Amino acid sequence: MAAFYGSVLAANTGLRGGEIKKLHIESLDLEHRRLRIRRADTKSDAGARTVELNRDATEAAARLLMRAGSLEPPANKPEHYLMPKHLSRIAHGEHKGERGYDPNQHQQYWDTAWHSLTDKAGFPGLRFHDLRHTFITHMVELGVSIGVIQTFVGHMSARMVRHYTHVSSGAARKAVELLDADPILAPIVQNEAQSQEKVYRA
Repeated sequence: MAAFYGSVLAANTGLRGGEIKKLHIESLDLEHRRLRIRRADTKSDAGARTVELNRDATEAAARLLMRAGSLEPPANKPEHYLMPKHLSRIAHGEHKGERGYDPNQHQQYWDTAWHSLTDKAGFPGLRFHDLRHTFITHMVELGVSIGVIQTFVGHMSARMVRHYTHVSSGAARKAVELLDADPILAPIVQNEAQSQEKVYRA
């Protein structure tokens, strides 16, 4: 469940898997459909980025919040992690043999669940990080500028910026070509060019 809802968040926001796993409950603002990603090297909100959520991302975050509250013990305080760490079976003491969650630690791995999800969906080998690239590509194809996309997804390497700028150029060309379906001046320009060619031949 955590891997699935996490994948919906990633596909609709471009968040990295590590960023999703480290979300605190206080990071969510479901009423305004946004969340805040705090920089790993700061304890304050300095340098934090705001990520706007569409309907699917908002629903995924809401379901993760409900899941967190239903765990034992529940993760229901602002400072708790949205995806608490699942503890190993307790070997000693009165709770020996029990399993539980620690809301003060974040989930670290979901590899097994992710492989199971992708295999059943018919996409074996799909990496979780591929969802980030898919999101960025869709945004570029929709005409969103690289600068705006970076405010969503955070840092991109110079190589990736060049790659998506190339994608953006191709998307822009396709968008312009859609206008050719009902041209106004193109036939006139073409006719003039043909007339001039006839004059030169004469």
